[in-house]
Amino acid sequence: MKRLLISSPNTMEHFMHLLTELEQSSSQLKGTAALIVDSVALFFRGCPAKEDFQNWRRVLTILSNIAVHHNVAVVYVNHVSSRPDPSSDEWVTVPFLSRVCSRSPTVGLWLERSDDGSTDTTKHITLWKSPFSGRRSSKLVITGSGVSLNVKEFRCP
Repeated sequence: MKRLLISSPNTMEHFMHLLTELEQSSSQLKGTAALIVDSVALFFRGCPAKEDFQNWRRVLTILSNIAVHHNVAVVYVNHVSSRPDPSSDEWVTVPFLSRVCSRSPTVGLWLERSDDGSTDTTKHITLWKSPFSGRRSSKLVITGSGVSLNVKEFRCP
């Protein structure tokens, strides 16, 4: 890795300013292979749904432009939110992009850890190859010796 640029914006406004600068600057993205966006869902917690959706749409538009116009892979990491489960009184963790990923991501990852009380924690990765078809997705299990494919068909949440 020749160059690593790290930024930790504290507000949505600062985050949007950084994204806009990146989108408009070919020099900053020259030689960049990937842009990793970590935990942006944090900026959308507690916002009204309409404002939430409009801001997220602006973020997706800018990230899509960066990917297409600058030939940079854009990776979303750790994008989850908690929502009330209509079938119970509990809250569930769901992918943040689940309802607004209409055209932007073409591949998505969902990492789960399940603890059955033993010393081993099982880790699962769901790889969505298309947000439109669960059949094009794979569920993988991370073990101590590597990653194995879970053969059962898996539907995206």
